[in-house]
Amino acid sequence: MYQSYDEAFKKIESNLPEKTRKEAKGYDYRRSARLIREHLSGKGSPYSREEAVNCLLSIKSGIAKPRYNLFRKIQYQIAEELYPDSTLQNLKIFYSDSIPDYNLPEGMNSLLDDFIQTGVLSPKGWVIKQLRIGSFLNEMACRNGRSSVSQITWDDVALYRKVSTEFAEIGSFLNFLTSKHITLPYLGAVYCHSPQRLQMYANCCKDARYPATHDIADVYACQELLTNDLAAAGYSQTVLKTTKTAFNGLACFLYATGMGYSRQAVELYSRIYVEKVSKYPANVRHPFLLLDGYLNGERLETKGYRSPRPSAEFIDWFKPYADRYRKHRELDHIGNSALKGDRNALVRFSSFLAKQGCCCVGEITRQHLKDFNHADSHNSYEGKNRYNRVIRLFLQFLFEEDSLKEDVGKAMPKVNIVRTRPTKTLTEDQYSHVLDYCAEAENSGNYLHSAILKIGLWTGLRTSDICKLRAEDIDWDRMELSLVQQKTGVHIRAPFPAGLGNTIWNYITKSRPVKGEAGFIFCSSRAPFRHYSRTITNKIIHKALPGEAVHFQMLRKTFATRMLRSGANVSAISDALGHISDSTVDTYIDTNTDMMRMCSMFLHGIEYKGDVL
Repeated sequence: MYQSYDEAFKKIESNLPEKTRKEAKGYDYRRSARLIREHLSGKGSPYSREEAVNCLLSIKSGIAKPRYNLFRKIQYQIAEELYPDSTLQNLKIFYSDSIPDYNLPEGMNSLLDDFIQTGVLSPKGWVIKQLRIGSFLNEMACRNGRSSVSQITWDDVALYRKVSTEFAEIGSFLNFLTSKHITLPYLGAVYCHSPQRLQMYANCCKDARYPATHDIADVYACQELLTNDLAAAGYSQTVLKTTKTAFNGLACFLYATGMGYSRQAVELYSRIYVEKVSKYPANVRHPFLLLDGYLNGERLETKGYRSPRPSAEFIDWFKPYADRYRKHRELDHIGNSALKGDRNALVRFSSFLAKQGCCCVGEITRQHLKDFNHADSHNSYEGKNRYNRVIRLFLQFLFEEDSLKEDVGKAMPKVNIVRTRPTKTLTEDQYSHVLDYCAEAENSGNYLHSAILKIGLWTGLRTSDICKLRAEDIDWDRMELSLVQQKTGVHIRAPFPAGLGNTIWNYITKSRPVKGEAGFIFCSSRAPFRHYSRTITNKIIHKALPGEAVHFQMLRKTFATRMLRSGANVSAISDALGHISDSTVDTYIDTNTDMMRMCSMFLHGIEYKGDVL
């Protein structure tokens, strides 16, 4: 009859530390279990929670209070084991004699019971937590005259927090009420914020007043919608918690300053937050950018969890010509990076023309070009040549389509000083260290790092092509990567060895997230599981070669250099790298020292004759 009771107690006793089992506390545990067992056997009744409580109440007057609480604790735990589906409300009978009757309004009592049944309060010490919540509600009902929780105001909560100690369970209860939409929003946030911080907000913004653009209820509704969208998109708990913290802080700021929501108030709070609270502005910048969009009807799919960077725009009359030039360049299969460079140069040029008072293309003169070249500063001659060349070709395009009467682009000066930098490649020791790192990474299950490094070493692909590698780009039958390069738009076939194929396959089957962005091979392990950006490759090469001045592009150059040293001709190297012209391989020729020695010239006929050279 009592076999399940004995098994439940043995399970609890076995989980106790060995030291506790041998001390007096362990003896009291066993004594409590034995006492209830004898009580049930004497009455001949099966075990029930009510019988256990009756037995405890019968011995309460004869033992000390600490020991009685210990007896009650072990019976509470046994009841939890025997009734795994029981809620705190069902186990409340073990502590019914310790919970005072605050004589709260019926609505408050029922909400408190509902909150207990949610399981937010942990079983350990839940009675004390219930007493604290009950004391708070008693204060609201008796002293503040609130007959229901919907009448509790921010001032009530802030005043109670100011004169009492903060307890997490009260904040959780207020958040529960807010989630049910039966109280003012952010009551829990006001309670959990320290009175000193609220006072600091009030002191910093004594004279600041801005007209409210949205109600605080709208802000809370948008917060709920945003949080749900972030959770559905798979964002981590850290992002969700940061978002909630940012909104709670803003609500407390608005309460302390007496302001409503407006963009100016958010900017003021962000500045005070960075100056007085935290040096990390991203904690408030990202959520508020999204909040502003949600209040205007946008959603996460259209805005994204990133802070938008303001981009310079063309002046109105210049934009149609720039758009036509872009389409002209796209027909030549120019890559996105080159198109972005063209746009940056033309935006800067259009801004300069606007300052000079130009209102149309026909007003551009040679003097404007010379003045722009003089005013436009760059850190390198290559950069200046790049911008000048873009503007020269742009003006030539306008002349060919009859938008200009003469080709004024020829007046754009050329900077003739061009630096030729030596090609930087990995040394043999560095090459070996990278391969050793790949082997160690695979042994530890980190197939991502090994796959990316091996692709760079053995195929010479650019970072942009590796990060956006797709499943259909891998031809497993021919053992080659077949893709269109992101930078040049040129199709390339890059054969790969079996070792690299095995590494990629292991990553796909063992390490790649199931929710990874469809089609892409390499995806981040955290939400929103998008394909990696270029920064990941440099981080990986720095982990493989810590403390050394290397970057991922050196793997591509090392691949070309090793092909050159193995005897491959220039055309084969150019095809392997996906270059449009063979001339781009010229920079790698000086890395082959053996071949360079064969090109040495004799100095017959120009011997030194003893005079000053």
